Amino acid sequence: MEILVTGGGGFVGRHLARRLIEGGHTVTAFDKADAWPQGAAGGASPPVRRITGDLLDAAAVRSAIEAFSPRVVVHAAALVGPTLSLEEPLLTARLNLDGTIHVLEACLAAGVGRLIFVSTEEVYGQFRHDPVPEDDPMSPLNPYAITKAAAEWYVDFYHRHHRLDGYVARTSWVYGPGFPRLRLETKIIADALEGRESLFRSGAEHLVDYTYVDDLVDGFRLLIEHPRPGHRVYNIASGLSQPIREVAAILQRLLPAARVTLGPGLLETGPGLPMPQKGGLDISRARQDLGYAPQVSLETGLSRCVEAARAGRSHHPLSPSRPGPT
Repeated sequence: MEILVTGGGGFVGRHLARRLIEGGHTVTAFDKADAWPQGAAGGASPPVRRITGDLLDAAAVRSAIEAFSPRVVVHAAALVGPTLSLEEPLLTARLNLDGTIHVLEACLAAGVGRLIFVSTEEVYGQFRHDPVPEDDPMSPLNPYAITKAAAEWYVDFYHRHHRLDGYVARTSWVYGPGFPRLRLETKIIADALEGRESLFRSGAEHLVDYTYVDDLVDGFRLLIEHPRPGHRVYNIASGLSQPIREVAAILQRLLPAARVTLGPGLLETGPGLPMPQKGGLDISRARQDLGYAPQVSLETGLSRCVEAARAGRSHHPLSPSRPGPT
């Protein structure tokens, strides 16, 4: 099957391309020229086919999709994270909303068979249930979440009014070796390997559904390959609610040299701005409809991250400007 992945040079996009190529699909990755880490070719053999372009260039998006006539488009490109969206609300809106509309219009023009839109647990806002089901109302609380919720509504609109076969996959705290952004687990690992103490003023009671990237892209693959999924929105995550203090404790067991100070309460989007309380995502719909079954435990996944960091710390420099959770 011919599949195009926007954001194909990013962390999730590269892993998804690899998994799809391993499954016998042909993959085209659309992303900015600087999106791929040096030397990366999608991590797959044969290498993923790259198309360089900008989501904000509607003509470039349309040209890329029309050139290869993919049966499925996975729209994973986005400006990611609540914190960055607070700093760049206009750019967040343009990339995440205008960019999504450009992809939707291009899919219509090219007669694409299916669109998978990659969303986030941030659309739920403060979790009302743990785990949270897909039917809980969206209540976004930051610009990133607002743009993702609005983009979901656009996907639904294009399905209802234009018959575009669109689906939403809501993810949560994706992690794995090479995760490029500064977040609690990446900071603890980097600090321990460099002999620094890790200080967090709050966060011990924050609940998170940490999703290992291999499990995530396997869920995407199932949604791509299913002949007729029974629902339009799926939570694709681990399904487990993990307190941040447990994440820190696991890393301290894996890294005896780690020195971690973790304050009480919730994590913060910025100084004095606590994040909404989260929890697990209910994945029973994906289990039943798609056969989705996460395989990697949190301890196993974090152990792989530690091993990869020890083997080569410079594979992906952490970006302090993009500390968002998903």
